[in-house]
Amino acid sequence: MGLIEKIELNQVLKFLNNKKWDNIEEFIVNFFKKITFTKNLDEDKKIMINNFYTFVFYHAYFKKWKLQKFSLLKIINKEVDEIEFNHQKRHYYYNFLDEFKKIKDYNKYLIKLLRKVI
Repeated sequence: MGLIEKIELNQVLKFLNNKKWDNIEEFIVNFFKKITFTKNLDEDKKIMINNFYTFVFYHAYFKKWKLQKFSLLKIINKEVDEIEFNHQKRHYYYNFLDEFKKIKDYNKYLIKLLRKVI
């Protein structure tokens, strides 16, 4: 869709393997520093991408998934309240979806996207 110019994968993997974070929010803030958006991308689209990745990380953390070379449970120290955590995860997903719906034929993209991450 041409929203992200690049994600420095080598830097991201190094970033993931070299540090532990106190909570998932701190991890996500630092992750987003590694993303370069395309020029002229409006703020709403950046927020949409941020909400999507945040949802994915919340989902991965909660489900204890292993994403490639790391496990979020190994790099984040804090235990979380399951109910509040799921509430936050849904919040980010619905905020992402509110903006994503504005894209023409969004449903076919959404299905492909969610199949890859859930």
